Amino acid sequence: MAYRGTLTRADVNRILTQRSKVLMREIKAGLEDYKTLLDAQNSQSVADWTRDLEGLADTKSASLTIVAATGVISCISGANLFAGFRIGRDVQTSSFTNAGNNILETEILAQTPDSITIATTGLVDETDTNARCQEVPIQAEKDETNAAIATALAFKKFDDLGTGATVTAEDLYALLRDYNL
Repeated sequence: MAYRGTLTRADVNRILTQRSKVLMREIKAGLEDYKTLLDAQNSQSVADWTRDLEGLADTKSASLTIVAATGVISCISGANLFAGFRIGRDVQTSSFTNAGNNILETEILAQTPDSITIATTGLVDETDTNARCQEVPIQAEKDETNAAIATALAFKKFDDLGTGATVTAEDLYALLRDYNL
């Protein structure tokens, strides 16, 4: 409902000054948040940053053994490198000497603290001291990371308005919308 009372110049100045100060303070704070998030992402891909943000399981570089006949990947007994891996999630393997053992995405069928069984055939028996297994982020997790990146970018674009950069209101609303549902 519209305001129908009598406003004084002081009322108008107070209303507009208060909102302007809040908006400018939040744009500057948002720009700092954008810089913090950009630094935290550290040039990582969306998938890699999503792994970090979601705390997905990762053996890091370790001594891992693949038994081709069973699809089992294991670490040194008692190292518990697979304790955080979850049955049903996809896993990625990398840095094995045999290129066929480096898999972009395959499902975890079974898990113990020291091993996982994967749903891939065509493996080769191998032990590699610098191999790695990582859970693969699902699309919804990557979508949320992308939305966070876009929202942070909106604060940068707000700040860009002060430099004469071409930014439309539609651009800003689109960048902010996904994270404000």
